[in-house]
Amino acid sequence: MTLCEMMRINQLNFAIGHFNHVTRNGESDLDEIFVKNYALQHGIPFYSTRVDINNLMEMQGGGNFQNLARTHRYQWLREILTKENFQYIATAHHHNDQIETFLFHFSRGTGLDGLSGMASKQDQIVRPMLIFTRSEIETFVFENKIDYRVDSSNSSNKYSRNYIRHGIIPSFKILNENFESNANTTIENLRSTKILYSFLLEEYAKEIVSIADDGSIELNASYFDHSDRLKKQLCFELIRPYGFNYTQVEQITESLGQRGNTFYSDENVLLVETNKLIIRKHSRTPKVLQEVDSNCQVPGFGQLKITKIEPLKKYPKAQNIEYVDADKIEFPLVLRSKQDGDRFKPLGMKGRTKKIKDFFTDLKLNKFEKEKALVLLNQKQVVWILGYRISDKYKITSKTKEVLQLEWIPE
Repeated sequence: MTLCEMMRINQLNFAIGHFNHVTRNGESDLDEIFVKNYALQHGIPFYSTRVDINNLMEMQGGGNFQNLARTHRYQWLREILTKENFQYIATAHHHNDQIETFLFHFSRGTGLDGLSGMASKQDQIVRPMLIFTRSEIETFVFENKIDYRVDSSNSSNKYSRNYIRHGIIPSFKILNENFESNANTTIENLRSTKILYSFLLEEYAKEIVSIADDGSIELNASYFDHSDRLKKQLCFELIRPYGFNYTQVEQITESLGQRGNTFYSDENVLLVETNKLIIRKHSRTPKVLQEVDSNCQVPGFGQLKITKIEPLKKYPKAQNIEYVDADKIEFPLVLRSKQDGDRFKPLGMKGRTKKIKDFFTDLKLNKFEKEKALVLLNQKQVVWILGYRISDKYKITSKTKEVLQLEWIPE
């Protein structure tokens, strides 16, 4: 209510969004009515919604009330922000909330992110009241006779934050009457440290992290060492944005040099290679199988172009372009994903055929590259492993009368 009054007095263009969690035996309904009447009295646009969080938890078979409520609350607020073309979501978190957040994260174990508290501005969320203490707000309320309602659940110590508010912070104030001010100074110092830390991390990342042609993230693994805590921490900070935790980092750094190990977060998969770590989005590589008579597009893979040309005295070398004897080809060809047991005779190789699996091993391809490999078949025989090598059987010779130019344009 203090935030509303401050915004109203300063004649800011704002609306009120009230999320009713349907709790406290009807008290939350009275809260909604109270806020709605305030909005009507002052001509402030009012939005409200009701979500029975407890019922939702029962339907989902459990969960954390606070986390679930926060998720649904901010999702709803962001929907209003977009739909009604507002610029920001302003919350009434104050200085004591900041300290409670700090102590809560500290008690659970955290890093700089958790100890840096809430930012006054984070994307489209602003917290203009972080500079005010609870006592300063209460004084403002009483002096200006601002009506308000008290959430009865705030007095219950069954919630961790309430226990910190009613038990932990008062104890600290007995030890040091300036605890609140000192705690704020500590949080500000930690936030400044985090800013410097982030800057230095970005500088390191320029040398370590790169983006491959296929969009995957590559990290130079030579910078990491599982026996060096600092290097392990560096690895963690660089891959944490992709959802990997510190326990996984320990396993990742210990497996350096062992090609093929994979680790998963909710959205990404990390592959350990001899000298690098590769991160990409989860995406089961679809199996490809289609007949080819001419040019064709393979969604998610690329485009194959087939052009008939006259024999040349000298064939220009270009990446992903090959030339084969047209008279040895019978359409339609088949384009498909590599399969176990596929064999071919690589161009220039004498003697027997070679398993494509072994051919890839010789090229030191990683798991992701192998998954994306496509082969072009003529009468069930490999003509070309797209982007890698044609079969010696279909090479151009002095007897070739017509040539097929094969071009693969990967996405």
